[in-house]
Amino acid sequence: GVLGAEVVMLTVFMIAAGRIGEPVALDSHRTGFFVTASAATLAMGFQNAALRRTPDTAVHTTFVTGMLTELSVAVVRWILNAQRGRESEAIRSRQIASVALIIWSAYLLGAITGAWLVSRHGIWTLSLPIALLLSLIPSLLQPAAPSPR
Repeated sequence: GVLGAEVVMLTVFMIAAGRIGEPVALDSHRTGFFVTASAATLAMGFQNAALRRTPDTAVHTTFVTGMLTELSVAVVRWILNAQRGRESEAIRSRQIASVALIIWSAYLLGAITGAWLVSRHGIWTLSLPIALLLSLIPSLLQPAAPSPR
C-alpha cells in the first residue's frame, strides 16, 4: 500500500510538472509549486517508510547523508574491531558497510542516469521508475512463505 501511495504521488508530480513544461518556481507558478513540492515530498516520505531496515542496518532510501553516515560508522567499526581482534564483529561491520556502499552507489548511479534522462527526454522519463514500482507491488502483496522448522 505504501508503494502504491508513492506511485500516485510520483504520477501527480510528473503530470503537474509536465503540464507546466518549465522549471516550477514559487514566484512564477505558485499553485504548481505547491502541488509538485507536496507530491514529491509525500512520495519521498512513502519511499522512506517502505524500507527502513535490512537485517543488519538501518536503510535510508531518500537521503544520501543517512547512508553516508551508516557507511562511515560501519567502516570505523570494521577497522577498530579488526584491530582489536574481534573477528565476528569486524565481519558484521564489513557486511553493514557493504550494504551502505551498495545503496549509496545506487543513489549515485540513479542521480546521474536520472539527470541524463530528464535532460534528454523531459520529466516524462519518471514513468520508468513508476512502472518499476508498479511491477514490484504484486510480488510484495503475496503472502510470505512459511519458514522451515
